[in-house]
Amino acid sequence: MEKTPQKKWQLNIGVCFCLLLTLAVTWWFLEFNRNLADGHSLRSVEWLGVTAAMYGLALVPLALILLIEACAFKTNILSVLGLRPTPGAVKGKRKYIALIFVVNLAIFLVRRLLRQNGQISPVHFLVQIPCNLLIAFCEEIMFRGYVQGVMTRRLGDVPGILATAVLFFAVHLPVRILFQYTSAAQLVFSLVFTLVGGVLFGVAARKDRCVYGSAALHFSVNICHYITLL
Repeated sequence: MEKTPQKKWQLNIGVCFCLLLTLAVTWWFLEFNRNLADGHSLRSVEWLGVTAAMYGLALVPLALILLIEACAFKTNILSVLGLRPTPGAVKGKRKYIALIFVVNLAIFLVRRLLRQNGQISPVHFLVQIPCNLLIAFCEEIMFRGYVQGVMTRRLGDVPGILATAVLFFAVHLPVRILFQYTSAAQLVFSLVFTLVGGVLFGVAARKDRCVYGSAALHFSVNICHYITLL
């Protein structure tokens, strides 16, 4: 993302908004799970719908803060959201995306050979593709575009990327604990994976100065995660 000159107090407002947005999204997940009737556990596809709805709601306050940025501070919104493309942002990630798929395909084949039953049907997997494409892109715009842009301008590159990864981790924490994993080993692996992924996506977005490459990586990681569950 391109650096846009901003005053310290303006950046402080942005940091506070980022923290409040993350807390609100995290609380929303916690409350939704707590209010599920009769202990009903949502299926993976249903959780995709819940996640998409949650980010749709989160875009409302984000749109308001962007309106303020554009009108009061004359900020370039495309730059703020990391939507100004740079050459090779996606093309340069092809070998990493290919490696992700090869590794996860190997894991999938090993699980099949060991006759371990998966958790998601092939039909559900096909539904995951367009949904995860939308979710990955929205998450990258929100976290690596706006949030990381604010954090790096306020804290510096490395602290800003790490702070954004922690907020990204916090948003995913309720889902990981309350829904997706039953064993402690699975939970720990998933939480570490989410935090490391947040850092890697952040580094990619900062290097490219846009979110298209990090969104491609994010989508690939999400889809490969489901491949291993088939």
